[in-house]
Amino acid sequence: MRVDVVIVGAGVAGAALATALGRAGFQVALIDRSPHIPEVIAGELLQPGGFQALESLHLEEAVEAIDAQKIIGFSVLQGEEGQALAYPPRSESKEHPHAETKGYAFRHHRFVGRLRTLAQETPHVRFLIGQVSDLIIEQGRVRGLCYRDAEEKQQTIYADLTVAADGRASRLRSQLSQGAQPEQVSYSIGVLLKDVPLPFPQHGHVFLTQPAPTLAYPIATHAIRLLVDFPGKLPKQSNGEMADYLLSSLLPQMPASLHDAIRRAVEEGAIQTMQNIRMRPPSPTLHGAVLLGDAYNMRHPMTGSGMTVALNDVRLLVEALQSAHFHHPPALDKAIQSFYQKRESLAATVDMLAGALYEIFRAKDTTHALMRDAVLRYWQLGGFAVSGPMSLLSGMAPKPLMLLTHFFAVAFIEAGQRLLRAPTQPQRIFRDLQDVFRLVSGAFTIIQPQIPRGLRIFSPLATALYPTPLSSQTKG
Repeated sequence: MRVDVVIVGAGVAGAALATALGRAGFQVALIDRSPHIPEVIAGELLQPGGFQALESLHLEEAVEAIDAQKIIGFSVLQGEEGQALAYPPRSESKEHPHAETKGYAFRHHRFVGRLRTLAQETPHVRFLIGQVSDLIIEQGRVRGLCYRDAEEKQQTIYADLTVAADGRASRLRSQLSQGAQPEQVSYSIGVLLKDVPLPFPQHGHVFLTQPAPTLAYPIATHAIRLLVDFPGKLPKQSNGEMADYLLSSLLPQMPASLHDAIRRAVEEGAIQTMQNIRMRPPSPTLHGAVLLGDAYNMRHPMTGSGMTVALNDVRLLVEALQSAHFHHPPALDKAIQSFYQKRESLAATVDMLAGALYEIFRAKDTTHALMRDAVLRYWQLGGFAVSGPMSLLSGMAPKPLMLLTHFFAVAFIEAGQRLLRAPTQPQRIFRDLQDVFRLVSGAFTIIQPQIPRGLRIFSPLATALYPTPLSSQTKG
């Protein structure tokens, strides 16, 4: 078989890309190892920036008829007390005048099922079931792939571009790049609550529990997803450790209105787990191929932004391929390099935010607890102290420097307030000075690993961030 593009993995990124390219007139083969879509606890929250990417791709119908729940903001709660934070208004456009800023939450398998259906209904797209066995590589360029179909017969697909969108456990990542270092950060314990309202309707929720925060959001009319972060060795379900942890450690920290629903879910065994993995983008090593979605870049699910990054990657890749001389290898290579560079602004912003918020809300020591309390007081200021961070959280502001500005504003405003009160409360001055030092040094320690990536985007050397390691003049 000969096509323009072959895509490995029919998940969110792969299925969306296949539909968008097929509608643009590209001949596409979309291949996945199974027709079955697993019910997983990842990929259930789509931030507004991700929904806007769907709209740009004309795929917003993917959230229809799947009982998707509208999300208009996020809330943060400690025990029974909480603060709701609304998404900021979105910029108006000719296509979407007066459009509401909203995201969606849903059952992952329903969303992927809709995306696959749209792909299968698109002219120029062939949906295949099979296991990829080898890439076809000639003179440093990927020319396609070989796969075993459902009948275990070996098949070959030749393509100008091969896209690896085969998820967090990508089998193609190591063949197409170098420097990938997936790192497990913690675990997520997914608990499905039924027929219970959350404190703030149409909001995602962050409960500041210990030893790590807990997320919650509605994924269907009568279903709430509770995502409990757990650092360290995961409690076993088989011997009752998991149930005991959820009921004795987590339950007392949650609002009383959720207690009965949590007890019922634990009794019914409505519990799933997954590893939380982060991975910075590796360096591509072969022409004629692209890594996409979790196969290329992952972050902690603290901000629920994985699909937002993936769908924006799809949007940028489609734009790059449509504007390129697709069948001319040097032009295609240039388009791919441009895609890798353009995606970095949003990806870096989201990665930095997810990592920083997780460390702050986890509050594993005094310094992190000070930063957590400072963040909560910062949001109480309202105005730009809310709209700025929420535009970052929503995926609508791909601005690493804006993130750094708000991050250090939190620390310095809190430090300034403590210094200003010192003359009126001299008995606390020594402790306040200690806290000021902890705040400033702690803020730098938390964000320091991310600063080079954020600043590099605006450097004149940014074009070298993802260099093409082989000559763009490779003949094909």
